Amino acid sequence: MMSLRNFYTILFLLSLFSVSFSMQTASASVATEQASFTELEKKAQAGDAKAQFQIGLMYAVGKGVEQGYVEAAKWFKLSAEQGNMEAQAHFGFMHTNGQGVPQDYVEALKWYKKAAEQGDAFAQRQIANMHTKGLGVPQDNKDAKVKGYKKAAEQGDVTAQASLGLMYAIALDVEQNYVESAKWYRLAAE
Repeated sequence: MMSLRNFYTILFLLSLFSVSFSMQTASASVATEQASFTELEKKAQAGDAKAQFQIGLMYAVGKGVEQGYVEAAKWFKLSAEQGNMEAQAHFGFMHTNGQGVPQDYVEALKWYKKAAEQGDAFAQRQIANMHTKGLGVPQDNKDAKVKGYKKAAEQGDVTAQASLGLMYAIALDVEQNYVESAKWYRLAAE
């Protein structure tokens, strides 16, 4: 049987891969030419939440501008405060990692919850991860972990699907169920 420490290590590595892949995918969709940046910046300064989010992405990944987490956080916050789900999730992530803002798990959880309430799978998984690791919340909240991973997994989040597969395989916070484990692993592999 796998130790709890090994499970958390695997979970952490899967999460890092997913975030890295997510950021790379997001950066690929961001306009990289200076003219596009100037247009976006005008819209963002006028209060356009989508443009603010895109400017934040550009600063976060350094596409079309010099990478700067402080500037990215500024734009993500402006967009997140207007209810942009993706900006809320990214702003939460920045708080989790102390990128451009002080590391603050309680603040991260606040923004993840706002995004999760709108159906953001990444935010739902991050909430589950925070419960798994006890970051800003009690670590022993099994229901919150399982519920968060299931919500994200049902939306196609591969990392959450693999995490559930592992949880059911080794009976971590759920009753051991190899059929359920195989179901989640199969979904993650598709």
